[in-house]
Amino acid sequence: MLKRRFGPLRQEHLDLLRQFEHKSKGQAVPVENILEPCCWPPLRLLTASAAKRQAVTRLARPDC
Repeated sequence: MLKRRFGPLRQEHLDLLRQFEHKSKGQAVPVENILEPCCWPPLRLLTASAAKRQAVTRLARPDC
């Protein structure tokens, strides 16, 4: 289930990181450009269908 639910999320994260790395042209990637790909894909997933949103919140909440 984790692979099915989070595989696309992880791929989007890696794609965004690669884009920022490519734009940095060999320079250090700014911290905000590293954090952004960590934040946006999960937030986008939370705005998706109710089933996807529920799966993410269940896995993200420590009290479940």
